[in-house]
Amino acid sequence: MHVFIRPALASDVDVIAGLIEAVHAELAPERGGAVWLVSEARALPLRPSIVVDIGAPDVHVSVSGIDDVVLGVAVTRIRNLHDATRVAFVSELVVDPQARGVGLGVGLLDDAVVWAREMGAVGIESTALPGQRATKNFFEAAGMKARLLTVYASLVDDALDDALDDELAGVGPASVHSDFEGVRG
Repeated sequence: MHVFIRPALASDVDVIAGLIEAVHAELAPERGGAVWLVSEARALPLRPSIVVDIGAPDVHVSVSGIDDVVLGVAVTRIRNLHDATRVAFVSELVVDPQARGVGLGVGLLDDAVVWAREMGAVGIESTALPGQRATKNFFEAAGMKARLLTVYASLVDDALDDALDDELAGVGPASVHSDFEGVRG
């Protein structure tokens, strides 16, 4: 068994898109997942933006896997702060559920940290949905800690809000994004 971590290639785009689609479906029914899908998650269609990220100088896309099979991806971006310092943001870190717990995610995060330092970043951050204890524990084990809590309240009727949550939990990410194109506008 050979574990690898390497920069993503154009030939990895379909696998990366599949991993990201799977995490969208996994997180959609979670607390905060419906709003995350239409606000912070990568917008559809996925493939064109992945291709752009792979070639972007301020984005690092790496993949991990076993033998020759890609099973994880991390996308890390540089953010320039108001005071001109740079912080790296891990916008996506996904490992196939069947391959979790063997170190692929840790390797991807370590790779992101190395790249962030090379890019002159003074810190690295990511996000986790409320209730995602395993994700929070993963980041805390890597030395990360919460620095900001985002709160949200629906401004629509509770019954309508519940129906919206139920609808979002029951559909795949493609439907979620297409149903809400006008909301983001």
